[in-house]
Amino acid sequence: MASIASIVERLVREKPSLEYSLKIGVISYMRLARYLHPEVEREIGREAAVPAILMALQRMGSAHVKHEGEHAYRIKNISTRGGMADISIAKSARVKEIVGKVQEVMEAERGESANFVHGNNELTMIFSSSKFREVKGILKGEKIREEIDGLSQLSILFDEKMADTPGLIALILKELAWREINVVEVVSTYTELGIIVREDDIVDAYKAVRELFREKK
Repeated sequence: MASIASIVERLVREKPSLEYSLKIGVISYMRLARYLHPEVEREIGREAAVPAILMALQRMGSAHVKHEGEHAYRIKNISTRGGMADISIAKSARVKEIVGKVQEVMEAERGESANFVHGNNELTMIFSSSKFREVKGILKGEKIREEIDGLSQLSILFDEKMADTPGLIALILKELAWREINVVEVVSTYTELGIIVREDDIVDAYKAVRELFREKK
């Protein structure tokens, strides 16, 4: 049977806004304990004392402080790029051919490139909006799952040591979720993280990440 502490931890982690509020200390433990009380009792199937929920929340808060102290998150640079598009297609026998042709289109113009995300059943391409028609032409006859224009990319360059530091990507995505910024796609390499958002959100996303790592210094 699950304990009150494990239920409280799961309920909080399922709600990024609650977890973040707990982490930065802007929420009342007692009020949150009372808020979670009915749900904890439904989960556990018996009465649960509010003080027990309160204690579980306080332990979570202390754990957050300890965890933040264990890992020094550092980034080298943050940059943005507008005029991006995203198309996802169902995988077919033409996948290799499509990737090759899209790369050729991008390489034909200096400074252009494309990101490809391969899933088991789908292929997502992230590329310059200026090549949208050409890419759509290459995809003629393919089953398009989704296409989005008017996107921007937030690129975060970090130190090689960060690749082995737990929680860096989660930290960034939780910050964006807290600020209600929707992430369309995430692409990454060894030392760079690319976050694709709508153009209307790129300024807020940039500010959010800047402020987040300014606080970590």
